[in-house]
Parts: sequence; C-alpha cells; structure tokens
Amino acid sequence: MQKGDIKDLARTGNFLVVANWDVKPEFADEIADILAEFVVKARSEPGVNLFLVGRKRNDPAAFIFYELFADEKAFAAHQQTEWFKSLIQGRALPKLIRRERSEFTLL
Repeated sequence: MQKGDIKDLARTGNFLVVANWDVKPEFADEIADILAEFVVKARSEPGVNLFLVGRKRNDPAAFIFYELFADEKAFAAHQQTEWFKSLIQGRALPKLIRRERSEFTLL
C-alpha cells in the first residue's frame, strides 16, 4: 500500500462497519477458511473501499472486521451478494457464539 492510500479511501467512503465475532472454538479454523474465501469476493464489490478481517492472536476463535463502504447503499448491496448469503449467512453465522456490529460515519 502506497503512502496516502488510506486517506484516499477515506475520501471516497464514509460508511464504516466494525464487527466482532466470537466463534464456537471447534469451528474457529473452519470460519477462518470461510472468511479467507469471502474476503476476496467482498473486496471486488463496487462500493467496497476497504475490507479487512483479523483473527485475534491469543484467541483464534475471535475475529474482527473493518469494512469501509462508499455509502450505506453499497453496504446494503454487499449484504445481498450471493457470497454474503451463502458463506456468511449460510455457513458462518450458525457457528458463532456472538456477533456485534457497529456502524460509523467517518469524520
């Protein structure tokens, strides 16, 4: 990533979603595999400016998402994609203990 890229992304996107997942421990590696597949697809969507998923180092069943969308419309479209419905809603969400999502407007 070149210097200034984050600033450029922030100028073209103002809808930030931060999510935390706690996964049933026996499914942690499976969820990591699902998310690795999902991230590639999500990053290709129009209106997705940044899509990062991290796995907690000292708790491999905990994941965090930073998602920057152009606007709320792009976020809504993201949730309607085939991969969101199949990978996230269909395969991942049933394996979670907790899902917390917060929405922000960039300053």
